[in-house]
Amino acid sequence: MDYKESIIIRNATDLPMTECLNYIEAVIAMGRVSDDGRSYCFVTSFKDGIHVAAHKRKDSDVFNIWKDKEGKQDG
Repeated sequence: MDYKESIIIRNATDLPMTECLNYIEAVIAMGRVSDDGRSYCFVTSFKDGIHVAAHKRKDSDVFNIWKDKEGKQDG
């Protein structure tokens, strides 16, 4: 079977994958806004301390998800 496209998710949180998908869905819903419309937002930070980094490979999008350490939040 020849796949045309795939998504890779790297979860560095204690969240179940079903919750991670909600964050990734939010990033995807914003559209491909980076790299002249070829990639999803490089890093999206949520108010609850969750961050999603996205980068484009040849045939896949990779999403890395992590959470701030307790007591530390960006901006």
